[in-house]
Amino acid sequence: MPSNRTRSVSDTRAYRAVFEAHPQPILIWDRASFAILDANAAAVKQYGYRRDQLKAMTIMDIRPPAEVPRMKRLLSGRKARIKEGVFLHRKKNGACFEAAVNTHWLTYLGRRAALAIIRDVTVHNKTKRALHDSEQRLRSLVDAVKDYAIFTLDPNGVVTSWNEGARRLKGYRDTEIIGRHFSVFYTPADLGRGLPGKLLRRALAQGRVEDRGWRVRKDGTRFHADVVISPIKDEAGRLRGFAKVTRDMTQGDHAAEAVTLSRGIVRAEEAERRRVARELHDGVNQLLAVAKFRFQDAEERLLASQPAHATIIEARGILESAIQEVRRISHNLRPLVLDELGLKAALRGACTAFRRSSGLSVRLDAARLPVTLPEEVELTLYRIVQEALTNAARHAEARRVSVVALRRGNGIQLTVRDDGKGFTPGDEGSGLNNIRERAHFLGGRCDFQSRRGHGTAVRVTLPAPR
Repeated sequence: MPSNRTRSVSDTRAYRAVFEAHPQPILIWDRASFAILDANAAAVKQYGYRRDQLKAMTIMDIRPPAEVPRMKRLLSGRKARIKEGVFLHRKKNGACFEAAVNTHWLTYLGRRAALAIIRDVTVHNKTKRALHDSEQRLRSLVDAVKDYAIFTLDPNGVVTSWNEGARRLKGYRDTEIIGRHFSVFYTPADLGRGLPGKLLRRALAQGRVEDRGWRVRKDGTRFHADVVISPIKDEAGRLRGFAKVTRDMTQGDHAAEAVTLSRGIVRAEEAERRRVARELHDGVNQLLAVAKFRFQDAEERLLASQPAHATIIEARGILESAIQEVRRISHNLRPLVLDELGLKAALRGACTAFRRSSGLSVRLDAARLPVTLPEEVELTLYRIVQEALTNAARHAEARRVSVVALRRGNGIQLTVRDDGKGFTPGDEGSGLNNIRERAHFLGGRCDFQSRRGHGTAVRVTLPAPR
């Protein structure tokens, strides 16, 4: 009798349909000789060999030559038990890919064998490495800044990260300050009036807050600080914490330098967003699309009465949802159409997508926009339109929105007007404050015209030299 660690599969006819229709490559191989005993259709397609060619090979033949000695050592011996792992596999054309292999031990036609389910994770791992590298580069950028204290807080104001500039300015090592509340930097007078909490609440409500005042170092000495606090949110809009940038202004006004640094960080962030969005769009999404078509092909080959048919339909539906989710994340990170076709096409796409998702009537007039504009101006205009449309749907309860963008003199004027409920001047929410901050960041102007019951007009003017 087979041991409780194996399962007898001497008659494979009942499993053949599922084996063949499985979307992932499957190989069955002899544990003594490493000979490939069987392969499904997905394996034939993945490796590029005919089934009879695969069955004349060993599992060592589908690995790069340099990997073969290590694999033989891992698989030799009666107690060898490699359940899962990631290995390099080689196709017929010589191309290698990263294979996540899940192995199940069994008895196959009276032979001690292994069933290996294989998943190509090359693109997935490439994306993970790219994201990790991106985080490391951004971390290195922040750590390289010595004249600014740059650190993060959790939603309650507890310090969660600490750069070299913060150590130099405030005197705390990271091991001394991470885990403590940032109120330790404030004077007793500011603590008495609750300034730390007020600044966090204002940053959350307005999207960003600036403050100048006296701060306290570890040794008790004071310095005059220029502080910027910004909320950090996830894609769902949930608060993750705050980013805080502090500059010692005791020896003079360094506001212009702060703006330059902020622009550099924003540029670096947008560059990383663009790169990761393209990785998702051109890599992960293409792989998902191929998998979807393979599921569809399998679905058409199977009879509706076969047990695997419903499972394949369900799996294809999940893949379609995954494709849409990757597209959404990619677009939120960086609209690729903005880089490929320019601002006009990106605005048309944004208005069309908003019209479909919200049901509002949206009219766009961008015919008088220049064909090309500085990258910062294009990106700022696009983000402002996104924010204004979201406000019109979420807060204004509007039915119709118009977006007009044109050149005026040496600048670009953008007007977004809705027929919503309006607001009383002074009651602007965080969305409108974000728009104002984006405009001021590029040296532009932003005006809001609104009153209760008569809609809202957002007018932004940005400098854009010819």
